[in-house]
Amino acid sequence: MNDSGSDRLTAGGLHFTVGSAAGHNSAGSLDLREDLALVKASLLCADRVKLCSLGASVLSGIAQFQIASTEEQARLVVRFLPDLQPSMNPEEIHYFEAAVGLRSRDEKRRIGKRIRKKILAMVSEDKAELEAMVLEHHRAAGIEGFREAVNSGVLEVHPFRQTSAQAMIEATIRGGGNLLYGLDLADLLKEFLDEVTSAVEDGFTYPMFDDLTGNFVAEAIGSGLIRNSEASIARGQHSGYLESCSSDCRFSRRPR
Repeated sequence: MNDSGSDRLTAGGLHFTVGSAAGHNSAGSLDLREDLALVKASLLCADRVKLCSLGASVLSGIAQFQIASTEEQARLVVRFLPDLQPSMNPEEIHYFEAAVGLRSRDEKRRIGKRIRKKILAMVSEDKAELEAMVLEHHRAAGIEGFREAVNSGVLEVHPFRQTSAQAMIEATIRGGGNLLYGLDLADLLKEFLDEVTSAVEDGFTYPMFDDLTGNFVAEAIGSGLIRNSEASIARGQHSGYLESCSSDCRFSRRPR
């Protein structure tokens, strides 16, 4: 690897990009065990790791919704009241919007605090039902490990366009209560492939992929769809060595 490439890779610490098609072998549930193994392997020597995984991104979006304040959650749910509660008339929806701050300040002030608290409590019930719909077919193995790594600042989970809390609510409604039915799978695949292609081509990170992603990347390189170089080959070989010992890894800091 030339000096300029080495400088780019080590600027700000050693960086790895993990690409994983999480759960592609599991039916009806989300399995993040392979994600965990790859992240554990990369954290053996990396200062920072970016995880590009649809499954992990979905869980990250749900976690963001869970940690938001009650009023923030209420605003998000109220935006979709016409779909969640189709029996409500426009005046009732307008009243709820004012109560959670989606209308003018004057309209919000005209609603007493006690009534606003009752409305927030009612919205929380809908929020719980909505959250249950999103989580129904998405169970993760060892998610505590992800949270620990993300909270420590060493792991970044790539946020897909369709995995924000609002986007997932929209998709769940579109899918008649099933998140997967409401997602634009072609758009998700394109974004995933753009990310893994960038990891191979840009020279700023070490790529580490699961078997499915790695096989696709190899085919794309062979077909000339992804540009490759001696430097990127060397980075991939280094990442592959770490992946081979992933079964014995634990979340930890890089050895000094």
